[in-house]
Amino acid sequence: MPDGDPDALEPERHLAGGLLTAGTPVRDEVRAVLRGRGVDAVTGGDPAAGAAWLAARDLTPLSPAGLHAALLAR
Repeated sequence: MPDGDPDALEPERHLAGGLLTAGTPVRDEVRAVLRGRGVDAVTGGDPAAGAAWLAARDLTPLSPAGLHAALLAR
């Protein structure tokens, strides 16, 4: 969230972590709130890669998309 403003969310968010990737009421509610704000949320596939991506964002010259591609390169 830029500057903590929930209305300034980008159009798509990726959800990660056990409560947000499994079929839980928490995930359902979070997705419903985001949909109500016009935000599309998709579920991340690898929680560890998501955590690494979040931790590395400020430590790399790569764009967010470039970092994502680098972390998921096989």
